[in-house]
Amino acid sequence: MAIIKRQNLYRLAKVISNVFVPPVATATAFLLLCLHYAANIVQFALWFIICLIFAAILPMIYVIHLELNGQVSQLLIPIKEQRNKPYLFGMLCYAIGLILLILLRVPILIVALMFCYLTNTAATFIINRYWKISAHTMGVAGPLICLSFVWPKSVLPVYLLIPIVAWARVHLQAHTTMQTIAGALLGLLLTFIQLKIILQLNFQ
Repeated sequence: MAIIKRQNLYRLAKVISNVFVPPVATATAFLLLCLHYAANIVQFALWFIICLIFAAILPMIYVIHLELNGQVSQLLIPIKEQRNKPYLFGMLCYAIGLILLILLRVPILIVALMFCYLTNTAATFIINRYWKISAHTMGVAGPLICLSFVWPKSVLPVYLLIPIVAWARVHLQAHTTMQTIAGALLGLLLTFIQLKIILQLNFQ
C-alpha cells in the first residue's frame, strides 16, 4: 500500500508539474486580460495572438528544439546550466512582443505584464548563474499578481496553486523547498512592484 501511495503521489506531482508549466500560466493570464480589455473580436484576436506567440509558443518551441538537439535533457530542464539559453531566448521574445504591444497601443496592464516577463526572466537568468530558482512557482505567482489588479477577490483562492505547484516540484526532487519559495516570492514581489510603478506613471 505504501508503495502504491508513493507511486500515486509521484504521478500527481508529475501531472501538476506538467500542467502548470510557465507557458500555460502565461497564456492563461494574457487570455483573460485580452478578453477583459478588448472591444471586439478582432482586437482580442490580434492582442492575444501576439501575446501567445511571443510569450508562450516561441519560448516553448525553442525548448523543444533544444531537447531534440540534445542541448537540454528534458522539456522541464532540471539541469541549472541548461536553462541559460531558454532564458535568453525568452527575453528576446518578450522584448519583441513588448514592442508590438506598445506600437498597437494595447491597454497598459497587458503591456506591463509583458514587460514583467522580460524583467523577471532577466532576474531569473542572473540568479540561475548561482542558484536554480523555481520557474514554476515564479511562473504561477507573477500572473496571479497581475490578474489581482483586475479581479482581486476572484483571484484570491487561486493563490492556493502556488503551494500546490511548489509541493509538486519538491516531491519530484526538481527543486528544494527554499527554491520554490524563492521563486514564488520573486514572482510576487517583482511583478507587484513593477506593475504599481508602471500603472502610477501611466495615470499621472
